[in-house]
Amino acid sequence: MKKVINGLFAAVMLVAVGQAVCAPVARGKDVQRLKALLAAGSPIIMPGADLKNADLSGADLSNADFTRADLRDANLSNANLTNVILLHAKLSGANFAGVTGLFPGQKDDARRQGALNVPD
Repeated sequence: MKKVINGLFAAVMLVAVGQAVCAPVARGKDVQRLKALLAAGSPIIMPGADLKNADLSGADLSNADFTRADLRDANLSNANLTNVILLHAKLSGANFAGVTGLFPGQKDDARRQGALNVPD
């Protein structure tokens, strides 16, 4: 309950100072860690990561391990997902427009979960 109140207070304060509150933004150290791994070209092994609402469009996520990761509402458009592990990942609302490298079973799972724009 306290987190909800703090989040609402922050949104009200942003509006009060003239900043628009648009789409939710992914928060937390997991997003920062992923961006650091991408920048360094390091292996991406992030089971259980909280990547809700993350903008990962165009990222090379090949060989990443996102087992049990929360990717709900993430923007994965045009990302390279070759050999990515999405076992038990939460994918509802994630945008898969233009992604490459998904296996047929991963596509089926993404569709079952309500992911958007999953390629044929």
